[in-house]
Amino acid sequence: MTTKLRSGRKRALLTGGSLLGVTALLTAAAFTDFANLNIGNGSADSGVGGNNRFNIQVVGTDTAGLPVPGTWQEANTAAGVNVKVPGADLITPGDTVSVSIPFRNESPALGAAITFGLQDRAGYTSSPALVSALRYSVTLDGKAIATNVKQADVTALDLGTYTAGKEGVLGVSINLPTRVVQLPTTHCRARSPTSRPTSTPPPSSSRNDNRWGPSGPTCTWPTGLNERSARTHEGHSMRTQRRGRLRLLLATGSLVAAGTLITAASFTDSADVDVALDGSRNTFDIVAAGKADPSWLPTPADWDQANPRGLRIILTGDNSGYTMAPGSVLDLRIAAKNNSPRLSSLIGLRILDPLPRGAEKNPQTGTYLELFDQLVFTVSDGGKVLLDHVPAGQLTAITWPDPLRAGEYKLLDVRVELPDTVDNRWQMAATDIQFNFEAVNP
Repeated sequence: MTTKLRSGRKRALLTGGSLLGVTALLTAAAFTDFANLNIGNGSADSGVGGNNRFNIQVVGTDTAGLPVPGTWQEANTAAGVNVKVPGADLITPGDTVSVSIPFRNESPALGAAITFGLQDRAGYTSSPALVSALRYSVTLDGKAIATNVKQADVTALDLGTYTAGKEGVLGVSINLPTRVVQLPTTHCRARSPTSRPTSTPPPSSSRNDNRWGPSGPTCTWPTGLNERSARTHEGHSMRTQRRGRLRLLLATGSLVAAGTLITAASFTDSADVDVALDGSRNTFDIVAAGKADPSWLPTPADWDQANPRGLRIILTGDNSGYTMAPGSVLDLRIAAKNNSPRLSSLIGLRILDPLPRGAEKNPQTGTYLELFDQLVFTVSDGGKVLLDHVPAGQLTAITWPDPLRAGEYKLLDVRVELPDTVDNRWQMAATDIQFNFEAVNP
């Protein structure tokens, strides 16, 4: 009897040890998963920025400075280029001289809100008497926008908004009244204008000047501002098969380990210990979705594993990148769902640059290649602001203290801004953006 009691105690201890071992196996390591939502796919101009080169041009000129219609030139230097006004060198009281100056928005994607003004050429000072005597008339595509006014009155004339590739013709007439006698020379130029966007008001992103010859009034050419447009498109790709295999392997591994632990001990009776482990519903999984639409709500078809390959958020109808210029804004919604059958999940979010290029520059233009560091982010969760206009360099991870139950999801509003203080050094710069959701089973 004594032996039997001791044997029973041994069995109890061994059985207890087996149960403790199984418990440790199930709780010592937490399940984890992740899902990545990407803006851009790593190729050129697939993210934001990229195709944001901004440029306006004026009519080309021959060696004498006379306009040559159908040709174009840059005029974005302090000195500008000279466009001769025929007859300006021989103007006498009662004369009117004129010149037509075609111009265009040569930007590949950005629009330009252009204004025009007159001012003295840099390095030249006109006679106050002649400046006071001359009268100017200005037309845009044949329509008068200023008539018989002084130079000081030709200030920030609104030429309108020019989409990419659009052209216009500015006509400038200069009249010297009949009562003016022996007045000295004036050196005028078209003031490099300021511009206004049609939506978000950024400052000028370039300054392009064009000037007339030294023998007559000379005009410097306009600057435009950027405006942006965005179209949204939805795209989804489901990749569940590989994750399914990973989960099956994890469940199988748990069963094998538990079985090994239970049967490795000696002096046990299988009738005394009966442990059943069901791994069919202990899978741990999160899925993600996103769309460049601030009113979007996810549907069952929207969710994607986004792991190991991230899900790309489509920003435009042709699947190209989203052009951003100073003052531009991109609004979108992103979501992460606990897709586990019954396990809860703690969720975290990081906003990353998946392909950082630092201070690398374009060897031809000297402009920066990386735009991510210039962006500003705002993230809200159901009206609660989690990140408020945070520059990319100051981003921190977002975590939530309360776990998501199985089937629940987080829906976040994200705004990405390119401040209007970003200047021409970042023309043609681009970046991808990654929203990295990480989950752990508490």
